[in-house]
Amino acid sequence: MSLSPTSPVVGLAMAGLTSPTYTLTLDTTLANVKQYAVTSIGGTQTGVTAHSPSSPFFVSLTRPASFKQVGTIDPVTGQLRSVPRNTWKLLFGKGMIPFTNQAPTTGLIRAEIVLPAGCETADINSLAALFSFAGGFIESEMGDVFACVKNGLL
Repeated sequence: MSLSPTSPVVGLAMAGLTSPTYTLTLDTTLANVKQYAVTSIGGTQTGVTAHSPSSPFFVSLTRPASFKQVGTIDPVTGQLRSVPRNTWKLLFGKGMIPFTNQAPTTGLIRAEIVLPAGCETADINSLAALFSFAGGFIESEMGDVFACVKNGLL
């Protein structure tokens, strides 16, 4: 299975946005990166623009260039000598104006998924629980995170 998001994406309710939706178009696919551009905005989002070269609006997912495997077991202790990690990167970007009459600059939200090699087969339920928790937290708490960023308070 590969990344193939349903479009349009229904955004979360946020202050200043009413029924936000985001239509995605595949932008680029490289060996280990897939990126989608937001080509259309729905709902009421005053002043929000879709993707353009000078003001990008996108999401990309990068997988490891080469996957690391579980290391060797120490014959004396019976424990792994080291646990290599595979890193995935999720990046959201949106062009935004830093000051009136200025050119847009891209704001970013970065998420890294760093997993012990082998966990996708040895402990799939814990991996599923991590994703379930993260997704639920993002869905339920992103408005509060936005408020913290907007107000500068935790």
